[in-house]
Amino acid sequence: MPDERKESGLIEQKVQRVQRVANVVNPNRATVYANSAVVTTNQWDIQVYFGCLQETGPGKVEVVDQAAVIMNPEHALAFSRALQQVLQAYERASGKIREIKPLELPTASAAPAAQPARPAVRDERK
Repeated sequence: MPDERKESGLIEQKVQRVQRVANVVNPNRATVYANSAVVTTNQWDIQVYFGCLQETGPGKVEVVDQAAVIMNPEHALAFSRALQQVLQAYERASGKIREIKPLELPTASAAPAAQPARPAVRDERK
């Protein structure tokens, strides 16, 4: 009996719960500005591509990709929930956030043919 209690105590000491994870900032961390985000998925992960819209000529707009974040679906869901909570708190403090209107390019008669608008979400599982 005494040996069993001693062994049980050792097992309990080895199993520790993580109470708090420290956030350590990498001094070489990149910070980017994005006014475009495209979300794609496949059977393994969720990918978010952040970019900046730039007017490259009359009636011509391009998205220059700045960064990509790829995560598993479980982390993407947790991120989505955390982002939603932050946005709700922001709106309570600062008012409703306006919706982004789709990018409107000039008609074909006013400018060279424009490329189709970049989709907000692509599902590559199909």
